[in-house]
Amino acid sequence: MSLWYECGNGSVRVTSGWAYKKHPLDFYICCTGPSLREVSNSDFKHPGIFTIGINTSYPYIKPDLWIGMDKPECYDSKLWWEPFRKICRGPYINTRFHGYELKSMPNTFFADVKKPEKDVEIFERRGHDIDFIWRKNTLVVALHTAIWMGAQRIHLVGCDLGGPRDYYDNRVLTEEQKAHNKKLYDSQVIWLKWFYQAAKKRRIEVISCSEQAPINDIVTYKNIHESLIESRRRVPQINSEIVHAIDANKKPKKEQPKAEPKKLASKKAEVEVLNPNDKLRVFVGASEQEGVPTKVLESSIKRRATIPVGVYSLGEVMEKKGIKVPTPKDPQNRPKTNFSFHRWCIPEICDYKGKAVYCDSDQIVLEDVAELLKFFDKYPDKSVLVMSDKKDYIETSVMLVDCEKVNWDIRKIVQNLDDGSLNYKSLMFKMGLESKGDYIIGAGPEWNSLDEFEEGKTKLLHYTNRGTQPYKGGKSPLTHLWMNELCAALNIGYVSKDEVAGAVKNRWISTNCLQAK
Repeated sequence: MSLWYECGNGSVRVTSGWAYKKHPLDFYICCTGPSLREVSNSDFKHPGIFTIGINTSYPYIKPDLWIGMDKPECYDSKLWWEPFRKICRGPYINTRFHGYELKSMPNTFFADVKKPEKDVEIFERRGHDIDFIWRKNTLVVALHTAIWMGAQRIHLVGCDLGGPRDYYDNRVLTEEQKAHNKKLYDSQVIWLKWFYQAAKKRRIEVISCSEQAPINDIVTYKNIHESLIESRRRVPQINSEIVHAIDANKKPKKEQPKAEPKKLASKKAEVEVLNPNDKLRVFVGASEQEGVPTKVLESSIKRRATIPVGVYSLGEVMEKKGIKVPTPKDPQNRPKTNFSFHRWCIPEICDYKGKAVYCDSDQIVLEDVAELLKFFDKYPDKSVLVMSDKKDYIETSVMLVDCEKVNWDIRKIVQNLDDGSLNYKSLMFKMGLESKGDYIIGAGPEWNSLDEFEEGKTKLLHYTNRGTQPYKGGKSPLTHLWMNELCAALNIGYVSKDEVAGAVKNRWISTNCLQAK
């Protein structure tokens, strides 16, 4: 009895690799309530986070572990071909589904379940020869599984337990189905309030991440994005080089004391304007009108970052640093927006030190920007890395800059425009500031995906078509992704409702942004 799988020579019991005394990861149990839409699948794909998806949360969420206690027909048929672990109810071990034996499907396990004599058994049944707690719903089995695996911090996501909508996917229910769900939710609310108190006594933290859940008068509520940030920050940030196997046993060389770095005259200004603790700096080209999209971009970056990252509006930091862009004499060479030339000021802003990223404001980031630092290691001889190669010109809307290897000076750049050694096109679209061997095009197209999104692949989505940009009321099929990021930014305070309302009033963004909550 317990958890079973087909090994090729009959069903055998799981005896290792699942249960720990104390599990080091934060657990997120993804239920099917409407608030599940406040997150996307990629939000969970970070070190320090373990996801359990239940029932029809798949395919919206592709978890580390999926649990469903109903018949196989109740779920998306592609589920059984997914490589992640799946747990079904024991009686279905010999079930055939569309011609396939369920027990032959990849990483599919079968749980023995049994109604407990006392609810407290959910904390006591910890061995490999146990029945999982059965209260006629999958959520309790998922909670018992998390406890059994050693979870110390459990977040309930999409656990709304009632309200005007039952599910995140807005499916239409019959009156009979609605009555069934209400009865289940009422029972779960009572049980979860007990579970929260009982878990607290055992130093297991349970957190509700659904703002409208009726359990929140007892259970601690925390915004889902704040919780995810905390979980990622619990992962130790250890800066160490990967060692080759033959060097692993060698005694490390004794390091010589480093000479004190020379103090720069502008150091005081740098501390005031830029955070000296930044491991990476992202500079955004934007005008005042792009204030809300810029903050949405900042939120999307910082919510997923596992390193200290500074996100700065280029115009603001240039003003604070006293850097001004001279006006070229020839009108044909003048910037087409008030921030077109700002990107070339990034090395000077950083005192020609460290690594930096330039972005336009009409973008959202869907992965950890710490990955961008690896590109500098991959191309150590390059000073500028242009991420996209999808245009017939050099697309500098996302580029990585090694500030120590470039000597850009906006005053000299404008002089070159005036004397004819540069023109607007060669500067903006042909990387005229650098020799061809000093830059690379297409270093990582997934980090500047132009109006295209592929789940699990796209890491930065760029809304280049001004007629369909989400915050301008456009009808892009990818509008929902930007709106999700706006909702997240509002929920954790990167942008306020007043700022959105003010931008709408000024006609900088569309009224559709007022619908975000």
